[in-house]
Amino acid sequence: MVLIGGARFNANEKLILKRRCGSVVTMVRDRRSVYGLIKRIYRVVCTCHRYVDLLLVSWFPVPHYPDNDPLTIRIGLNGLDVNNITELDMVPVYDIQPSRVGVEIDVDNDCMFMLRMDGIDTMSLT
Repeated sequence: MVLIGGARFNANEKLILKRRCGSVVTMVRDRRSVYGLIKRIYRVVCTCHRYVDLLLVSWFPVPHYPDNDPLTIRIGLNGLDVNNITELDMVPVYDIQPSRVGVEIDVDNDCMFMLRMDGIDTMSLT
């Protein structure tokens, strides 16, 4: 478990239809918000009594905004199993935006809708 801006996030939770997941995070990459699952949490401690918290994250596909509005966030899955994404990225905790994220999975349309509890997305349409 890690606290980011007072919000609690867990590692290695699975996205399950109709259940809350406390491991979905968001951050800005290449001028747009992206979403992913925390797989592991690491704390690196050095001899100078400082530490850095790092997250191992699997990122979801790039979000789209069907209403051209940063509050309506849709991620097309194209058959992807989001619980088993093999591409992982190490990210410092301070790069993560402190916003809890709800996920609504639309199985029929093979997509997810992200529901941010705080803040709005940074859209880069170019």
